[in-house]
This record gives sequence, structure tokens and C-alpha cells, in this order.
Amino acid sequence: MKKIIIVFLILLCSCMPVLATEGREVSVKAQKPSILTVRNGRLMAGDTEVVLNGVNLGGWLLMESWMSPVLDPDEALAHTDMLEILTHRFGRERARSLMRLYQDNFITEADFSRIAELGFNCVRIPFWYGDFMTEDGQWHTAAPANNPGFLRLDWVIRQCEKNGLYAILDMHGCPGGQSTNHSTGTIGKAQLYQKEVYLNAMEALWRAIAKRYRRNPTVAAYDIMNEPQNNKDATGGGVYPAGSPNAVAQTNYVYDRMIRAIRAVDPTHVITIEGIWSLNTLPHPKTYGWSNMMYQLHIYDSSEEAIRQKIDELVYARDTLGVAVYAGEYNSSALEAYATDLYQTHGIHRTKWSYKTVGRQDNWGLYNKPMEKLDLQTASYEEIKTAFGTQMRTENGFVFNEEEYRNIQ
Repeated sequence: MKKIIIVFLILLCSCMPVLATEGREVSVKAQKPSILTVRNGRLMAGDTEVVLNGVNLGGWLLMESWMSPVLDPDEALAHTDMLEILTHRFGRERARSLMRLYQDNFITEADFSRIAELGFNCVRIPFWYGDFMTEDGQWHTAAPANNPGFLRLDWVIRQCEKNGLYAILDMHGCPGGQSTNHSTGTIGKAQLYQKEVYLNAMEALWRAIAKRYRRNPTVAAYDIMNEPQNNKDATGGGVYPAGSPNAVAQTNYVYDRMIRAIRAVDPTHVITIEGIWSLNTLPHPKTYGWSNMMYQLHIYDSSEEAIRQKIDELVYARDTLGVAVYAGEYNSSALEAYATDLYQTHGIHRTKWSYKTVGRQDNWGLYNKPMEKLDLQTASYEEIKTAFGTQMRTENGFVFNEEEYRNIQ
């Protein structure tokens, strides 16, 4: 009998490490981060509130000349213009190769480690429809897994996951252009609202994005379109001033259409929409049956009164509409510390514009590289290739703006 008991105990002990290992595996799976949701105006990961504080990866997947290595003193060149110049001079394949080279170097794996080490927990990723499809909605590849746009987003989301960062996917440039501003990738073109072919293309792209990342907890939110109707003084031809009744109606129609497309495949992720330049342009979410929403402002004001007004709008929307609130882009120049104190006091999510810039003498980038910019019309292929290559890596001559960092932390 004693021998039987001893054998039983030996067998039991030999099983215990296996049982313990299985228990730890179950525990790890149970602790996998939850997809963020909005509850009573707060972003929640399960029962834990999350406050997003991060940076924009501006000028990376959609180049903006004013913060890039490209010479453009009059800001007359948008992303598509730069690509057309390169294509005209060097041919389609070499032009696209140069743009890929720039993207491969401007943001690398090391940047995500830096962002996390600086204490941020989020990156907003401005992307351009043109990396996925043509303007009329023809995909560059039949399979999403081989599509250059998805290859880039897959990579950046993996880097965010590795470094404990959330990712906000921001359609910075929409088919047809959502405003006349160069930040859409074109200048003077705001045809998204007038042409069904562009709306269909945008809808197809958002549906594909939502389907691909619907179960991914690293993705914090889908940002429908950047700064719609940011038309400044441009009017006529279906273009209206920001905040005007026509502009508001057009914008909210597009928002509703894209939200419905996303919700058809992803009922879970947070969706963020922007009020330009006030949240008064956005409807009550119940009007359209929207849920799990985060309302957004871009805050570039440089007076205390104007900054307070924007913050008051955000707080009021959170308290009365039940939406989360977010400063998707911000830079208040000499009043950065003042604005930051308000963001922190009121628990407002925020992402600074921008992580890095080229050739600036100000506080727009946390990292900036002082360098002589290139004239794309006259620089040789080799000169552009050199400038777009490893010179664009943060560790190669970019200077960290310690004062700006202190002001936004």
C-alpha cells in the first residue's frame, strides 16, 4: 500500500509543473489588452481607464513640404505634386522607389522605442489613400496582404504593439480631397463631396481597414478624415468655408456614411471624428445612432482665451454627449505649457503635431534636422536618393527639443 501511495505522489508531483505552466498560459491570455471602448465619455480597457498622450507621425506617409527635406518656400507643392515631379523626371518606378526609401528611413523601429521611452503611450498615423488604391478606387494589388498601404500599416501596428503603444489610424488624405489644403495630398481640390466615385473608394478603403484590424487591441481608434473643409478663403465650385451650413452638412454626411461602412464589419473599435474648427459642427451622436465615439479638435490657438474655449468645448461634449474627447493635433507655440496643464487637468486625450520635422526653426517637431532643402526640379537622382535615405533617420542629425518636451509633459 505504501508503495502505491509513493508512486501516486511521484506521478502527481511530476504533473504539477505542467499544470502550473498551463495555468500561467491561461492567465496571460486572460490579461491580453482589451480593445478600447468609450464608457460615459471615458476610454476604457476593460475596467481600466486609459488616457492617450502621444505624437503624430506627421510628414511620413503623406509628405508635407513645409516640414520635409523638399524645398518649397511658397508651400505650393503637395504630396501628389512631388510624386508627379519625380515621375516626370525619373519615371514611375524610380519615383516610387524614392518615396519608399524616404518612408523606410523617416520612421524606423528605433523611433517607436524612443516614443515609448519618452513616456508616450500612443501614435497617430496620418496615411494617404494613394498608397492603397487609385483615386477611383482600383486597388494596387488583389490581395490586401501584398498591398503597399497595408504592408506599411501592418508594420507600424506591430511596432506599436512591441513598444506598448496604441495606434490611431488617421486618413489624412482622402480620394478627391476633403479640403483645398495641401495636407490632403493635393492643393485646391475638395471634390470628395461632389463625386460618388471618390466616396465609394473611401468607403471601400475604410471597410477594408476595419475588417483587417477589427480584432486588434493595439488600434485605439479609426480617424475618419483629417481636417475636412479646411478651405481657408477658398470658395466656389462646391467649396465652402469651414463651419458654414453647406460644409457642415457635407462633412457629417461623409462621417455617417463611413461610420456605417465601418460598423458593418467592426462594431467594436472607437471611431473619432473632427470638428473644424469647433465641436459645434458635429451632431449629437444619437441623431445618427453612432456609438463608441471620440470627438476631436485640432488646437493651434496661441491665446489663453482661445485655448480655454477649445478645452471647454471638449469637456462640455464629454459631459453632455457621453463621447470621449481628443486633441488630435496641437501646438500652441509659447503657450504649450499652459495648454498642457489644461489637457492634464481635464483628462483630455492628445497627440502632438509632430514627432519630427526637417529644416524648421521652431517647436513644430520634437525632433528636427537643420539641413539645406532639395529642389526636386533640379536635384539629381543621386542627390535625392541620398537625402531621402539614412539622412532621414532620427539618429542621424536630428536634434531633440528638450524645452518643447518639458512643456508638453
